[in-house]
Amino acid sequence: DCPLIAPVGFLDSPEECLQEEMEINFKELDGHLWIVGSPGSGKAMTLETILLSLALTHTPEEASFYILEYGAGQLLKFKKMPHTGAVIRSTDPEEILDKLLNYLDDEMDRRTELRGEGDIAASTKPTLFLVINNFAEMRTKYPDHADRISKYARDGKAVGLHLIITTNRRIELGKLS
Repeated sequence: DCPLIAPVGFLDSPEECLQEEMEINFKELDGHLWIVGSPGSGKAMTLETILLSLALTHTPEEASFYILEYGAGQLLKFKKMPHTGAVIRSTDPEEILDKLLNYLDDEMDRRTELRGEGDIAASTKPTLFLVINNFAEMRTKYPDHADRISKYARDGKAVGLHLIITTNRRIELGKLS
């Protein structure tokens, strides 16, 4: 069982004269990450840092990325990474998004069944990361698909599926929060 830690930088505390490593542990709390910031604040760059960090510290057999890029396109470069199963944009046919969500639903069901049977193979499957850059755009264009994501937020951590979502404002996450 490998740790799911992504080192992302340093926390600087000048008043305490401290600079500590900052890392995100996806096995803590609910196992998901929500990044909120105004346009141009660095949300996509933060996603890049997290994904590159995970790719450097985990093999493709340990971590797989599925990216829904509804922002300016900065995450398209991850298509070429061996860790990446798919990068989908809002300009892609809706069937591609359907296919990905059906795959994730089936994979969650398989993993839940294996876990219930106490099958050791369930723990050797790669951790899945569903990355959604600009969730508000997804909710606007594909409201039914966005509602399906709540299942992953609720039950994903238990079967190795983690969400990383960006929004411009808190209210944009809607029902997932």
